[in-house]
Order: sequence, then structure tokens, then C-alpha cells
Amino acid sequence: MFAGLFIIVGGAERALLTPDVTAAVGRLHLDQIPALSAVTAVLSNLVSNVPAVLMLKPFVGALNDHDKAWLVIAMASTLAGNFTVWARSLV
Repeated sequence: MFAGLFIIVGGAERALLTPDVTAAVGRLHLDQIPALSAVTAVLSNLVSNVPAVLMLKPFVGALNDHDKAWLVIAMASTLAGNFTVWARSLV
């Protein structure tokens, strides 16, 4: 199942990463920490942490500070996993 996630993410990158999608994601201001954190957290809850990070990989290359972006993604995807457990305990 875990290996299947990598296959699906790779296929999605090739099939869905069109110039229109890239432009739309570019308008999300991923160079700002709150925006990148929010996008990472939402994506991590939708597809899981590792595939979310892999899906964000093509967009990090366009950002000015790659190191900071990767640290923000690591932080947000980790916290998103903890948030999911917390949110489910409230329901």
C-alpha cells in the first residue's frame, strides 16, 4: 500500500501537473510560511504525509529559499498528522 502511494503520486505529477495547475498553485503564495504551512497541512490530511511532500516537490524549486521551504513542509506535514488524531478525538 505504501509503495502504491508513490506510484499514484508519480502518475498524478505526470498527468495533472499542467501549466494551468502550476500557475494556480503559484497564486497561493507558497513563499510565505503561513500559506505553505496551510497547503501542506491540508494536503497531508487528504493524501497522507509522504505523498503530500512528494506532491509539493515540484513547487519548492520555484521558491526563493528552498531550505526554509523544506523545513516548513516537514514541520507542517508532521503537525498535520497530529492534528488529524486530535480532530478525530473531538468527533
